[in-house]
Amino acid sequence: MSAAIGAIVSGVSEPAIYGINVRLKKPMIAVVLGGFAGGCTAGVMGAKAFSMGYSSILAIPIFESTMAAIIVAIIVTLVVSVAVTLIIGFDDKLIAE
Repeated sequence: MSAAIGAIVSGVSEPAIYGINVRLKKPMIAVVLGGFAGGCTAGVMGAKAFSMGYSSILAIPIFESTMAAIIVAIIVTLVVSVAVTLIIGFDDKLIAE
C-alpha cells in the first residue's frame, strides 16, 4: 500500500517495481499492459502536456486543455492493470517470503 501511495502522489514508483513487480513477475505484465492501454488512449484522445512535470496525480494540470483525455487514460490504465492482474493472478506464497 505504501508503494502505491508513493507512486500516485509523488511519482516515485521504484518501491513498487522492485518490491512487488520484479519479484512476483505477473503483476509486472499487468502494469505493462495497463500502461500500454492508457498510453494508447491518451494518444488517440490527443493528450498533450504543455510543460515538464513529474508523472504523478498532482501533474494532471500540466495537460491544461487536454486534461479530460489524461483523466480517461488514467482510468483506462487502472482498469486494465487490475483486470489483467485478476485474470492472470499471482502466487500468494511469494508475498509471504
